[in-house]
Amino acid sequence: MLQLRLPFAALLLAGAVLAQPSAPPRPIIRQFPFGSLPAAPIPPDPNEPVTGVAQPLTSQAERSNALALLDRARQPQRLHLRAMPPFELVAKFTATAGSGSLTETWMNGQKWRWSASVGKEEAVRIGGDGLHFGLPQGGAIPPTVHVLRNAIFWAADSVPAATSVRSAAIIWNGKPATCLLFSNGPEAEPVSGPRAWDEEEYCLDNASGQLQVHSYVPGTYVDYTYAAAQFHGRSLPSGITMFSGGNKVLDAQLTMNDAGSPDESLFAPTEQMRSYGPVGVAQGATRMTMYSPAGGVSGITKPVIVHAGVDGHGNVVAEELSIASDPGLAQIALDLVKQRTFPPNGNTRQFYIEVRFVPEAQ
Repeated sequence: MLQLRLPFAALLLAGAVLAQPSAPPRPIIRQFPFGSLPAAPIPPDPNEPVTGVAQPLTSQAERSNALALLDRARQPQRLHLRAMPPFELVAKFTATAGSGSLTETWMNGQKWRWSASVGKEEAVRIGGDGLHFGLPQGGAIPPTVHVLRNAIFWAADSVPAATSVRSAAIIWNGKPATCLLFSNGPEAEPVSGPRAWDEEEYCLDNASGQLQVHSYVPGTYVDYTYAAAQFHGRSLPSGITMFSGGNKVLDAQLTMNDAGSPDESLFAPTEQMRSYGPVGVAQGATRMTMYSPAGGVSGITKPVIVHAGVDGHGNVVAEELSIASDPGLAQIALDLVKQRTFPPNGNTRQFYIEVRFVPEAQ
């Protein structure tokens, strides 16, 4: 998982989209090459599902069908809605940071609690009356938990708003699947060939419609597995495995059961929590680009993607390598990202920062 420097400084808000029927389209910012220079190709990754050519979906009907496939996968995974039966979700996991667990008890949008621990770090969050309280002071949660919650509640995010949508037919775990690749560049610049640097990827099983792989950027992949058991007619993931930089960084097993009648004290913030005051919310992942001149780079740009966690003060507190077109530039990119500061807003943020190394003369 992320190379831990300090814990994240805010929560991933369990109630951020509670009781909302849908979220607005989420823009994908297309990254343009420096000037007219092409980018180096994406290096092979054993976890990349699309190894051949992805075909552009150019007609409105094709794009509508693609979005309908993604929406079909999202609907049963949207767990924080008014109609959702109260549940207790338990995730046990092993990660680079150590072994841990996450438990969420959700009664409704105004009464929920989750707690998590990994290694020696732990956190508690309680939501009610539109406020969110928690421990430890300052709203810090383990970075591994932050990333895992994003993977569990992926469907709370909105459908990508993209000007370019491509599709690739694959075989995944022995079954036919369809991968959809989204980017938001000018339609006058069609993408051909395998996956591009700026494309976000969703791979869906053709028969069940279930999400198999989500890859926000090349090099970082979240794989989902499903058991036969269902929760009130919903087939939910029983396993989540994450890969980054060619390495497995997290493996989680999930179970979900009826919440039953938990003790009301479970949802009451302690005096200590109240003395700290409400904690800030966390934000979903965002892409951005940095350019850096580098000796030895000529005629092309060489991208390196770094996944960074940023605390409420705007400091990078955790980072990991997603992928590097040139392994010799990976550590330089990590150091550049670590030194960067962001505007403080009180919230935890995740950035996928594409560091594009360009010729020194450009």
